[in-house]
Amino acid sequence: FYGLFEPEATLRHRAKRMGAPVDDYEKQGLVSFVWRDPSEAMLDREAHDLLALVRAKKIRRIVLDGFPGFRTSDEAQRLAPAFAAISNVFARTGVTSFVTDETRELFVRDIHVPTSNVSALFHNIVFMRQVERNATLVPLIGVLKTRDSKHDKRLWEVEQADVGMQNVKPFAPDEQGLMRGGGGGA
Repeated sequence: FYGLFEPEATLRHRAKRMGAPVDDYEKQGLVSFVWRDPSEAMLDREAHDLLALVRAKKIRRIVLDGFPGFRTSDEAQRLAPAFAAISNVFARTGVTSFVTDETRELFVRDIHVPTSNVSALFHNIVFMRQVERNATLVPLIGVLKTRDSKHDKRLWEVEQADVGMQNVKPFAPDEQGLMRGGGGGA
């Protein structure tokens, strides 16, 4: 877990709260936490350190949380091509990455992702947001894109709890406007 927002201690605490035996996993080399202060982000250093970490620990899966922190780097205009290169290295070496990004605004109908060429940068895109249903905020998740494979195109209601997140059920086919933040009554 390579984070630019939450320090390792916070992530360890959250994982333990969800029941993950983090201490055992770390001792076995199954999980590592790295936190970098986004205010100190230097693109070339971050890219070098990230790739060195992946090689040294023989990482097969990595979570990069979050892409907005990389945008604060010293050369933000180079972020898309630099990250494309990192993604290509990951793909060539069999590393699966999960990258978090955020929209510009929380409560808007039209979503603008601030990352240029997002579809070209990432092989798979999972979308999450909260929608309003009967004056209640309901979290949803949906797969927008997968490269070279089929996927479930339905939007799913998810439940967020101390033990993590679970798909509860797909939204009804007649619920409209969910991607824009609204939905019909249930």
